[in-house]
Amino acid sequence: MSQYLKLGDDQSPVQLDPHSEVGAFKVVGHCSWAKPGDKITPDFLRLRIEPWLTALFQSEHLNILIGAGLSS
Repeated sequence: MSQYLKLGDDQSPVQLDPHSEVGAFKVVGHCSWAKPGDKITPDFLRLRIEPWLTALFQSEHLNILIGAGLSS
């Protein structure tokens, strides 16, 4: 079963198909951060996802604080 991932600097969703190794994926098609057929592990994906997700939550948290008047 294919998985699709699109993060901040990706122009379009990246298709990840299961790799022969359990728990790993391979890139299908063009991707700026991996070559087609490269083995993509959960640890590699975590390095791509965590900074983006952290920035997203920090931004939303700041918006909530400003909206509630708690930033002053």
